Amino acid sequence: MRERRSIIFWMGGVITQSLLEVTTQVIEARSKKNVNLLALPRFQELCEQFTLGKIDDLQFFTEIISHGKFGLDPATIPSQAIEVLKPEPRTLAAIGLLPPKYQRWLLCEYPRSWYEQIAKKYGMESYFPSDHVIILPDSGLEQIAPKIFDFLPVRVGDTLENCLYFDKDPKRVIAAINRMFPAVIYVDPSRLEREFVMRNFIDRNQPVHTPPVTL
Repeated sequence: MRERRSIIFWMGGVITQSLLEVTTQVIEARSKKNVNLLALPRFQELCEQFTLGKIDDLQFFTEIISHGKFGLDPATIPSQAIEVLKPEPRTLAAIGLLPPKYQRWLLCEYPRSWYEQIAKKYGMESYFPSDHVIILPDSGLEQIAPKIFDFLPVRVGDTLENCLYFDKDPKRVIAAINRMFPAVIYVDPSRLEREFVMRNFIDRNQPVHTPPVTL
């Protein structure tokens, strides 16, 4: 099995809640109603525009609240979303097992201001140095998939064959594989650790120092 050196993780759904999950969480808490955001007109399109930096967080939530007729003040939503967005400690612990020879990269679909607050609060730099965090709204990309899989090898400074990408979204993983970009669907922290063992990234019998997770 070919050894991968650049290990890339999509943030939402792997490290933290996805954009769908965090938006649902905040709107349900505020409106006291169950919501199905996937049923809203243009929801997926708005998510992509937000991820690519074509609209800001206020525009994103204004559109969502308007389409859903939730009757909420969109200006109050971004700060609440940042407040509830947090990393999964078991996933970070699994990533912390990777030896230094593996370069860890984070693909963040949230704005830089969001990420900086989350990184400071939870000590994310112990797992992803700031120069290994790709803020997608600042990337200048016009499209996520499949264009991002041409962009990534250049951005991380590695060959396509030497990369491995983890994402919870099957559509993006399929798009990566169709681009010949090695990719794995993220399931849960235990499965992630087993994936590392199976690929000989880590030796589970050897103790490895894992940075503490501050929650």
